[in-house]
Amino acid sequence: MKKMFFLLLIATVGMFASCAKKDVASKTPEPTNDAANKEEAEKKASQYAVQPYDKPKLEAKEKTLPNAADKGLLQSGLNKHNSGDYTGAINDFSQLINQDPSNSEAYLSRGMSKVKSGDKAGGCEDIKMAQKLGNTYAGQTLDVLCK
Repeated sequence: MKKMFFLLLIATVGMFASCAKKDVASKTPEPTNDAANKEEAEKKASQYAVQPYDKPKLEAKEKTLPNAADKGLLQSGLNKHNSGDYTGAINDFSQLINQDPSNSEAYLSRGMSKVKSGDKAGGCEDIKMAQKLGNTYAGQTLDVLCK
């Protein structure tokens, strides 16, 4: 009886050992291109990396500015906004809106300057008008500044 148990034990261990060898062999990774894998890993890692926060600056978008005078007035307003002269920026953007009431960028920029100067309600109205006029950044700006 002991011999039979011993033989059965040896057979069982041998069977598990051969299965384990097959399992390990099937899971052995194939040779890969290390450079491609490294590049792929870096690309995935960069998606989740924390980006440094920079104070956002207003910038002009060329397509909404039909002439040089409008570009100059918008740039003047942007420079004033970025330097903290929100009242001066609002005046420049208001002049631009009076000249071209369909300029969505002028409404968006004036709205941002109004919010920064403390007139959140007025600023949010201007940003909503920019959105109605088709400005693609106005929706995101509303979400951030007008909650």
